[in-house]
Amino acid sequence: AKIAHLHAFAKRSRAGHAGLAGGASVQFPGARADIRRRFAELNPMDAHPPAVAQAAGLQRLLRADEQLAPVLAGPGSVAQAAPRIVGAFCEALGFTCGTLWQRDASEADRLACLGAWGMHAPGIAEYLGFARGRRPILHNAGIVGASWLRAAPVWVANMATDSTYRRVPTAVRAGLHSALAFPAAAGGQVLAAAELYGTDVRAPDDTLVAGLRLLGAQVGQYLLRAQTLQQLAESEK
Repeated sequence: AKIAHLHAFAKRSRAGHAGLAGGASVQFPGARADIRRRFAELNPMDAHPPAVAQAAGLQRLLRADEQLAPVLAGPGSVAQAAPRIVGAFCEALGFTCGTLWQRDASEADRLACLGAWGMHAPGIAEYLGFARGRRPILHNAGIVGASWLRAAPVWVANMATDSTYRRVPTAVRAGLHSALAFPAAAGGQVLAAAELYGTDVRAPDDTLVAGLRLLGAQVGQYLLRAQTLQQLAESEK
């Protein structure tokens, strides 16, 4: 029964992937449609700061969705796609660097860095090198662990003044202040979590937080398909 389920899911996954390869513009149209609907509901004449901020947030989310689509639909392994996924979020949402985490293959209670991306800036390469080598315990993995366990985004405006999460020395040297983590969930489970860092002090943005639940789900569906196809391939050996 399990093999039959894997075959059925894999068939749907391949069909969806083929549709995108044939020219479809987005991996999961529901996410973009929802963001565009919210954007259309805004009053373009409203110059109040909250309305302006919401419009800017929605534009960033649309840009992230557009940059993610070819990555999630393209060829290559998850390991190859991971840095590009992180880069798409960082560039579109205005963050300096970031990492994508999954459960460690050998120790399920630990996380392992699946991929990283960063701008060319002092200290960033050092921080990302440190992050790639970490294997933190999930319950003690800072904001990415908190986001994973809550299955929800976590935003820290300024790590220098926040006492909830420990700030590592390499992040201090890189001048990183704001931090945002969000899960990639699908099938009722968190499959990965991303954490993004910025050099500015940045207050939480409710529009981005809400949209990242949708975009995180896109990444989750991509990871679930890849996981299922791998399981199917192994079962057929």
